[in-house]
Amino acid sequence: MKKRKKLIANILLLVVIFSIQIGIFVYGKYIATICGKGDISIARWNITVNNETEKLESISLGEKTYENSSISPQKLAPGTRGCIELTLNAEETDTAVDYEVNLINLENKPTNLYFTYKDDTKYYDVTELNKIIKGRIDPNSIEYVQIYWIWPYTTGEGYEIEANDQIDTSESKAWRNFKFDVVVKGLQAEPELVKI
Repeated sequence: MKKRKKLIANILLLVVIFSIQIGIFVYGKYIATICGKGDISIARWNITVNNETEKLESISLGEKTYENSSISPQKLAPGTRGCIELTLNAEETDTAVDYEVNLINLENKPTNLYFTYKDDTKYYDVTELNKIIKGRIDPNSIEYVQIYWIWPYTTGEGYEIEANDQIDTSESKAWRNFKFDVVVKGLQAEPELVKI
């Protein structure tokens, strides 16, 4: 009886081993590994402002903005006006660009001088102006930003005119230069993904 039990145990062991080998063979037969390579071009990024990539040249408000024989060249005075023109170039950029323009560090801005942008709203303080000079440039294109400045010859009505004339006179005696910085920030626009 012991021999018979041993024989049955050995047969069962062989059946189990044989079953495991067949399972491994079948499992291995249905597994495959396929490798490939990925290759995609990275979008170009090159934005310039007035043909500069890092620092703008000085912008003179009086240089190209008006011609007046009664005012010295490149000088501001009541009755002058002009435009700060910025060319935001994304022609070598493969993504849309969100931009914002800020006028900062203003020194000696004449009180009665104001800025406008896209409409007739007057901005004597650039804080509110800086909030609206922004937009999006499409890939491979150019955006022109024009910020107008006006220093009216006459400011106010009635008795205000004389008071404003005195402000203009005292400021022009005390100040020699109106200075500010123009900062243009460009950021890749978040892609609008389309479901595939």
